Amino acid sequence: MKTLYILRHAKSDWSEPGQDDIERAIREKGIKRTELIIKYMQSKSMKPELIVSSHALRAIQTAKLVANGLNYPKNSIVINPKIYYWNEDQIGNLFFELNDAVSSMLLVGHNPAFTGLGNKFLTEKISYLPTSGLVCVHFDIESWADLDSTKVVDSHAVFPKMLASG
Repeated sequence: MKTLYILRHAKSDWSEPGQDDIERAIREKGIKRTELIIKYMQSKSMKPELIVSSHALRAIQTAKLVANGLNYPKNSIVINPKIYYWNEDQIGNLFFELNDAVSSMLLVGHNPAFTGLGNKFLTEKISYLPTSGLVCVHFDIESWADLDSTKVVDSHAVFPKMLASG
């Protein structure tokens, strides 16, 4: 059994005109929304054995927030620039490189690729993965190389709006 968590980065700050997209940090609102997702993950005992993030600042900051909330060592986060540039099909190539001893992983990155990647595995498709949105997929496989939608045991998406009270 393998588990994949697909997390879009937290809401980013657009206050500096002309700032390079890679350098945009997350906003306070993004932190609060990500904290809702972390609490959800904690309540469901979701604990990835591997966290892989895009190299964009907002993705790394999001990955570190989640790592901290789930007691995952921040220095063990793998930074992979390909996640920033690749589409959902190309991101799928990452799974062939994974060690099969890893049973669960969290990817932190960007749209539109993450909406597309999530929809490959979700029974109930989504039109858009919002910032801090999480897709959870459980597969009946022993090797990451066998990952495909026909082996999905369970899948769902969770958005901060679903978790916010009031």
